[in-house]
Parts: sequence; C-alpha cells; structure tokens
Amino acid sequence: MTLTSFCTAKNKLGRLLLFGALVCGVIFATVPASAADPSNLLHNSSTTGSTKWGGNWGTATGKYGQFTCLTCHSRSTANIKRVKTTLQAPVGPDQFPVQAATGTLSFTDARDGFADFGHDADAHAASSKICEGCHTYDASGSNGVKFHAYDMSAGGADLGHYNGADCTKCHKHNQGFKASCTSCHGNPPTAATAGGPDGLANDPAVTGSATYGAHPKHVTTLGYGCNTCHTGWETNGEMPKNGNINIGFSAYSRTIGTYNGRSGGGGYTAAAGTTVNTTGALTCSLYCHGAGTPQWTAAATVACGDCHGKTLAYSDARDGAPEGSAGNSG
Repeated sequence: MTLTSFCTAKNKLGRLLLFGALVCGVIFATVPASAADPSNLLHNSSTTGSTKWGGNWGTATGKYGQFTCLTCHSRSTANIKRVKTTLQAPVGPDQFPVQAATGTLSFTDARDGFADFGHDADAHAASSKICEGCHTYDASGSNGVKFHAYDMSAGGADLGHYNGADCTKCHKHNQGFKASCTSCHGNPPTAATAGGPDGLANDPAVTGSATYGAHPKHVTTLGYGCNTCHTGWETNGEMPKNGNINIGFSAYSRTIGTYNGRSGGGGYTAAAGTTVNTTGALTCSLYCHGAGTPQWTAAATVACGDCHGKTLAYSDARDGAPEGSAGNSG
C-alpha cells in the first residue's frame, strides 16, 4: 500500500489537528487494480457461498472477473462511503447492468428508511442505486436476484423487500454482504447473551429482553416461523428498531391474541389484532394455547391435545377436548 496524502495543522494553542473532512489527516492507501484482496469484505461467490453463475462470479476465473476494493470505491467521488458513480466489470465482455446502460450511481444517504441501497416499489426499469446497479433480476434466483435488481419491471410480488432500508443491517460488509439471520441475534435465540449467533437482539438497538424463553420450543421443536408470533417485524419498525420487539400473532388463520410482556426496558410494537400489556407477567394468550396462559419463561407448557383433538379427521368447527378444536381464540 502507498501513502498518498497526510497533512497536519496547528491551531492557535499549538495543538496538533487532524482535519479529515478537508483531506488533512486522511491516509489513502492505493491498492493496485489487479490485486485480489482475500478479505471477507469483497462481494463474490466465495465470500457469500453463492451458487449463481455456476458458483463462480467476482473471482479471477469467474463471471465479471476478480472484484477488488477499487471495483466499487474511488478516492474521488460525489457519493458517500467513496462509492464510485460509474462501475466497470474487471473483465469483459461481461458488464454490470448499469454499465451496459451507461448509467451512473447515486449514493448520498445511508439512513435506514431513507437509504439509497435499493427501492423497488416503483417497478423501475433502470436504477441508480448502489445495490441495484450490478444485479440482474431472476424470479428463480438461479442466475440473478429476486430483490433490488437494476430492472425490476417484471418484479411482481418481489417489489416489497426492505425498500429504502439500510441493507447492511443484514448484509454485513465484513461478511462480503452475505445475508445473515444470526449477525444481530440467534435464529432463534437460545442464549441469554447479547447479539449473534445465538443470543438476544442487540442491533440496531438492544431490547429490554433478558431471556430467550420458549424460542427453542416454538422454533426448533415445533417448527414455527418468525411471523407466527412476530408478524410485522419486517414492515413495521424492522425489529428491534428503537429497541421495540414486534408482537403479532398469525397461526392457523387466527391473528387475535394477548401478550403480557415485561414492564421495563424496550417496548413493543403490536400488530393488528394483537394486544400487548406490560405488567411483567410474560404470559401469552391466543388460539394455540386454548384457555391456558403459559408463561414465556416456564419450562412446562400446554401440549397439543390438552385443549382439542389431535386427529386430522376432526373438524376445526367443534370446540373443546378431547375431539374438537381449541375453544379459546385469545
């Protein structure tokens, strides 16, 4: 690496100042365009484990050629984070979509909710956003992406993926922008510690939760997805924004229920049909639990068949054990 600029200045008191905003005090390291950086910062098939384009892209022998830091970054640019305004694939004849269209990139805001990473709601045929300039749309995800591509005019049901969000919350730069569900918390949380890969959510904000509770029972044992109890987490505040945990029930076509949460720490964001109280009881009342109100932190819980029949032949129209459906919808 080559030191290209370093300047200092002294104020009236003779104290040394490093004035980075004016290039003073900024050290620039120049990496030859041909040098392959082996770090996980680079976005390619190796760092992401991607199988697209035969599992070989962004590498010396793969589609587009070897990506380096200088593929996306420049010392002189109008964009933030030193992102280039124009991109060029390291090796032809492959071209990025924005390159083929002789387009430019505009990246001036990285704030969550206002970010220039990607926004598909308008079903655009062209894009100037950084995460979309290089991506080709492919509904199957085989040799392209389903979300945030340069041309999303055929996106259909794929147009609502975290529009305007800070993509680096889940796609960390230090992991090659590989999508991760365990960088901020366990999936599910199984440890009473902060952060991933097994603990409680701590990014972009910590919550007041101090226990992982019955996550292993519901997710690992019973196979319920996040939206069973956290409906709205991806569209209503993006949990845990501001430290809030989204509580929204969606199970067996039932969305009505009540959760009695903790009395201190971060708050809750309740989905339609869900009531959240904060007396500290940590109990849950909804269709799945019948007339019971099991505690989130209790080892024992109600079992299937305690409130209704277990045989699939029984109709869901009948209430009560031993043969009918649960008689309590929360």
